[in-house]
Amino acid sequence: MGVCRQEARRKSGRWFARYIAEWPKSDGTKGSASFSVNLYGEEDAFELAVYCRRKGLRELGLPRAYYEARSNNKCG
Repeated sequence: MGVCRQEARRKSGRWFARYIAEWPKSDGTKGSASFSVNLYGEEDAFELAVYCRRKGLRELGLPRAYYEARSNNKCG
């Protein structure tokens, strides 16, 4: 679970890229959200995915260290 960039091919044969965010939920399932690079652009799609993951982790009631940014790089 986390945030990852995925490239896949549609049935039409065209490639697309997206960022996928995943996080655990309190009921034992996982939450997820996907953001198209074509629609939002590379940086915004990544930022939206990170935001959704952090929001999901906050809703679990975890300490802030689990969801706050640790640095300015894309791994934070």
